[in-house]
Amino acid sequence: MSPTYSVSIKKDAVKAIAAFDRTYQRRIAEVLRTLASDPRPRGCAPLKGIPDTWRVRVGDIRIVYEINDSVLLVHVVRIAHRRDVCRKL
Repeated sequence: MSPTYSVSIKKDAVKAIAAFDRTYQRRIAEVLRTLASDPRPRGCAPLKGIPDTWRVRVGDIRIVYEINDSVLLVHVVRIAHRRDVCRKL
């Protein structure tokens, strides 16, 4: 059995979740629960030029997160529409 990671979410990402409709909120919550058990799920991709930073798709939404394997932590740094996600990274 694989270890369970803690998931922390940046305040800006929490605000972004609240801005989406309930359907997206549920889908995002489901992905965040999945990241606790599998921080590199099928369909995720590393961000080029930013070490230990990954992104996963939720429809048109992207969740950008950092993985720290030494302390079993997934830190969500940004949740945004795909056209806006790489701004301010």
